[in-house]
Parts: sequence; C-alpha cells; structure tokens
Amino acid sequence: MNVSLDRVLRFVAVAEHMSFTRAAAELRIDQPWLSRQIMQLEEQLGVTLFDRSKSRIALTPEGMELLNVARPAAELIQNIRRTADDISRRSRSVLRIGVSYPTFLLPGRARLLDGFAAIRPNMKIELSASETSDEVLEHLSRDEIDFGLVIGPFPQGDVEIRVIEEARPTIALPPEDPLVRQPSVSLSDLAGRRLAVGTRDLSSYRYRNVYSWVEEVGASTVPVLEGRRYVGDFAERERLLMLCYSESEKLPPGFVHRPIHGPQPKINLCLARHRRTLPSDAERFWRLAGELAAERLAAE
Repeated sequence: MNVSLDRVLRFVAVAEHMSFTRAAAELRIDQPWLSRQIMQLEEQLGVTLFDRSKSRIALTPEGMELLNVARPAAELIQNIRRTADDISRRSRSVLRIGVSYPTFLLPGRARLLDGFAAIRPNMKIELSASETSDEVLEHLSRDEIDFGLVIGPFPQGDVEIRVIEEARPTIALPPEDPLVRQPSVSLSDLAGRRLAVGTRDLSSYRYRNVYSWVEEVGASTVPVLEGRRYVGDFAERERLLMLCYSESEKLPPGFVHRPIHGPQPKINLCLARHRRTLPSDAERFWRLAGELAAERLAAE
C-alpha cells in the first residue's frame, strides 16, 4: 500500500494536539481541508483513526498503533527539513549585511565591501541599513542578516567581532565658540559645554563607552530623541557641539571641525557575526575583515 507521507505527518499533528483546529493552525492550513485529509487517510487504510463521537476527539486503538510508528518518522522528517533548510541557507550566493547609519562615512566600511566585491565578483551582497548599531545587532540575533557593520565597543556575548577601523573623531563647533580659534582641542577643553548626541538611552552600555569622558571632563550631553541623523539640525538650532566620527561628516552651516589631541573617545568600526560555521563565501568575508584588522594593527 502506497500511503501518503504528508497525510501521515498531518495525522501525527492532529494526534499530538488532539484537535483539528490547533493542528491546522500549527500546519498553517485550513481546518476543513485537514479534516478531509485525515478522512482520506482513514479510507485508504480502511480503519478509523479518531473517535469523533464525543465532544473531544480520541485515538482509536488503530490510531494509537499508527501514532507509535509515525511519531518517530515525523520527527525524523522535521530534522531532515531543518537540515535541508540550513544547507540551503549556507549554500546560497547572497551575503546579508546589516549596517548602521554612522558607519557610512568610515573608510573601513568601503574598503571591506569593495575589497570583497573584487574577490567574489559573482557574490550578491544585500545591504540593509538601521539607524543604530543596537538595531543591527537585533537583526543579527534573529538571523535576519549574516553580518553586522556597527559602531563599538559593545558587549560580545555570543557575538564575535573584528575591529576593522578605529575612528578618529572630531569635534564640530558653532562658529561663535571660542575654541574655533584653536587648531585642535582636547577633551578637557570641553568643560562646561553641551554636546548633542543621538543616543536616546543615556544609561545604555554603548553610551557609557562612547561618551564616558563627557562627565569626566565636566561637559554634558543633550540627547536628540529623533536619533543621530538629526543631531546636526538640533546642534544648529541649540548651538551645541557635536562629536563627529570623521572629518567628512556633514556639518550644519557655519560649523567647523576641530581634531582632538590627547586622549580620544573610543569609536570602532566593527564587523559582528554569530559564533558558528558559515558558508565558504561568508567565511572569506570574515577573513578579509581579519586581514584589514591586521593591517590596521601593523600601521599603528
């Protein structure tokens, strides 16, 4: 007898839930259609699998006998399908990379992406952008991307990182600020001044690491609730200072960059991934990031 495997798997789902409705919801199919599938299986076997005479269905002796044999098979099929999906995911020719907005102006990002495109010209790269690094890491945790290009430092946990570039931040000043007359500034020069920041949560790990120097030097931060993309607009309106990740960052009209001498805020361009085996092309991308990190260390 050639029994339909799909019908047997649907029978197992109904038997596990003892409900056609819940089984249909789990299988994402219509309940009436599922009922017909089970009835067709019963007709094919010539036995009744479920006792439907009461308010709640129950397995008949024949149904219990079939379930005892079919349940391990159903688990095996599910494992096979999960493994096949994983193999397919690892063998696909698309690399999914999430990037945070602040990484756009950092040269290391272009070096990594352009360098990989030269090595693997047939590999498609899908970029998705998020406003913050935390959002990128959330996408990574949900396996929606393969890698994340983010601003660090940050807690690693089950995430592995490589520092591709250490940013050389600058301070953007409104033209009326006396510090404009200096060729460069130190963090201690900012005592008593207010700094516009795009970090909404001033208690977050990222804020404490990037802006820990602010209170130490006697300055203060003013959070921009709309995020980093509006920091320039807010700084222009309130005449505040800005911390810029690079000298190419766009400034409000009249504002000027000044490099920072002495101790600087620690801002790193990092590539993040989960600690697991990835497809060969993805592993090559990770190795390229390691090569760029090694070049950075050698140049210091």
